[in-house]
Amino acid sequence: MLNGTGNCIGYGIGRAKIHVDSVQEIKKIRVEHPERELARFDAAYEELRRTVQALLDREIADTGDDGEKIFETHLAFLEDPGFVDAIRETIKTESVNAEWAVREVGERLAQTLLQVESELIRERSADIRDLYGNLLRILSGKSAGGNETPAPNAAGPAVLVMEELVPSFVIQLEKGKVAALVAEKGNITSHAVILAKLKCIPTVVGVAGLTAAVSEGDLLLVDSFAGEIQVNPGAEALAEATRASERYEAELCACNAEMSADAVTLDGTHIAVEANIGTPAEAGLASDACAEGVGLFRSEFLFMERDTLPDEEEQFCAYRQAAQSMGRREVVIRTMDIGGDKHVPSLQLPAEQNPFLGLRAIRLSLQRKDLFRIQLRAILRASAEGEVAIMFPMISSMEELQEAKAMLEEAKASLDATGNAYNGKIKIGIMVEVPAAVTLSDLFAQEVDFFSIGTNDLIQYTLAADRLNQAVASLYTPYHPAVLRQIALVAQNGRQHGIETAICGEAASDPLLQPLFVGLGVDRLSMIPSLIPMAKRTIRQCSAAECRELAHRVLALPSATLVKKELLAYQQAHRSETAAGGGKGETR
Repeated sequence: MLNGTGNCIGYGIGRAKIHVDSVQEIKKIRVEHPERELARFDAAYEELRRTVQALLDREIADTGDDGEKIFETHLAFLEDPGFVDAIRETIKTESVNAEWAVREVGERLAQTLLQVESELIRERSADIRDLYGNLLRILSGKSAGGNETPAPNAAGPAVLVMEELVPSFVIQLEKGKVAALVAEKGNITSHAVILAKLKCIPTVVGVAGLTAAVSEGDLLLVDSFAGEIQVNPGAEALAEATRASERYEAELCACNAEMSADAVTLDGTHIAVEANIGTPAEAGLASDACAEGVGLFRSEFLFMERDTLPDEEEQFCAYRQAAQSMGRREVVIRTMDIGGDKHVPSLQLPAEQNPFLGLRAIRLSLQRKDLFRIQLRAILRASAEGEVAIMFPMISSMEELQEAKAMLEEAKASLDATGNAYNGKIKIGIMVEVPAAVTLSDLFAQEVDFFSIGTNDLIQYTLAADRLNQAVASLYTPYHPAVLRQIALVAQNGRQHGIETAICGEAASDPLLQPLFVGLGVDRLSMIPSLIPMAKRTIRQCSAAECRELAHRVLALPSATLVKKELLAYQQAHRSETAAGGGKGETR
């Protein structure tokens, strides 16, 4: 049995297909005519640029903002004169072959990024290696992205085995043509793994000893819930895995057929399942997935990767478009969460040694009140056009919240003075992302209309484990008892003061955790649109009373390993009973 971290979206059964990078060892060759090598490089560069742009357009259509941001990063590197000009200069001044110049400059840049303090920037080194690897493939006459997706053979789709996933490879894959992805390196928040999740391909990464333990053609059972891989299993294990996979696929079909139904437990508890979106256009994806609202609209898309700041009218039009797309369903707009992992050239923010602990989110908004005031006016104006709520990110003190609320009142007064309409009773919420907000949640609950727990940041701040750092990837887990107890406390304080608690981080889409969240008293779950139908079905098959019993057991456990074991046992027992009851949970 091999173990790693899975993306919790299903099972894969298939023969191992070892994916080996097709880029061979590059030798330095002196050339008599460097201009020919420059022409070869320029042609390869243009082909790759067209390929990346096509991938970007495809991802926008298929997966929306999350996929788009990944390939915008690739495109930004390709359009960086420092990268391209350095390759051309190396070819010209050293009279060397294009392949060697690409590898030399690309690897030098990758190594430079690895020395930067910020883990986010260090992770960009993988993007650089992905790009220069694709340039080398094109120069050698191959296509970008490495090997083509293997066609299903008589035994069915293959399980692709590799040392590390890269985005340009994953983007070519399609569910149904690949049984699963498994990699020796990587963490669950990497760009490549995010793409695999968006494509609903079962994936397990960080599998120590994988490439040594697996040979071409081995039969692999991949459980992306448990993060387990069985190599050449016996007949009994294979039969059980096949049944589990068939049950899961049947559930997928059923949940798509029932996606319009609300998420109401067997004993009548309603959990609102909503969408996370990053652009107004994605509100259409949310509506198509029958989201009950937008639990998180990331407004920072208006500020990123551009040279000028958006004015009030541009912001208003974007917020209004999203609100109108959702009709009477609520759209929660988070004020700009800039800083940390989000680069905004137009603000010219100074470099920070640890941007995740620096000037970001509400801290930046309160420092740049000119920008904050414009955004608040735009959101308020949009509230007259649809069901809009406002949410402040990374609140850690009562002073921050009170100052933000005071600025909101100032924005209302300015709109009154100019005769602009807005919802005077617009709902106000905060993101609970730092332990300080958890500790003060009983006090914050008296000041706001709702909580929304951002688990991505809450986990890393609680466990002091950078979510982008491969070295501590095993420490970053939503199953840690300290994280779950904090979620329980926030929900409890919310209930006591009559406000709802939502979860909008990555953990909200985890089917192992969803019954637990019901038991902890969470009212809303928000996730990428494509995962909404399955989340709704999972909740409809639960009993809130049993979920509370599950929560009672889990909160008494001392480790993440035991928590996950308990949740897996609950899932297995629950699915067995549901199958016995005809798929509707009649036996519950």
